Amino acid sequence: MDRPDFPTMEQVEKADREQLAHWYRFLPSGDTSEQRKIQPRLAERFQKMGGMTPDLSKKIGFGGEWFSGFLNAHTLEELLESVKPNLRNALRT
Repeated sequence: MDRPDFPTMEQVEKADREQLAHWYRFLPSGDTSEQRKIQPRLAERFQKMGGMTPDLSKKIGFGGEWFSGFLNAHTLEELLESVKPNLRNALRT
C-alpha cells in the first residue's frame, strides 16, 4: 500500500530529532516489507539522538490534529470507550 505519510529510508536518515520524534510517536505500523524495515531504523536513530524528553514530548504533542479534533467533538467518556478494546489487547500481551 502506498502511503504518502510514511517516510522513506532516505528521509529517516536526514531527519532531525524533532521529525523523528513525531514519526516515532504518530506513525502507524508499516504495511509493506520496506516500511517494516524503516521503523526499526527510525527508532534506532531517534534513540541515538537522545530519544524522547519531556520538553520534546510537549512540543510535538500527544495526538496531533486528529486527537484535538476528537476531543473537541466528543466527551471524555466517548474517548475512553473508543480506546478500551486496544487497552484490553495491550494488557493481555
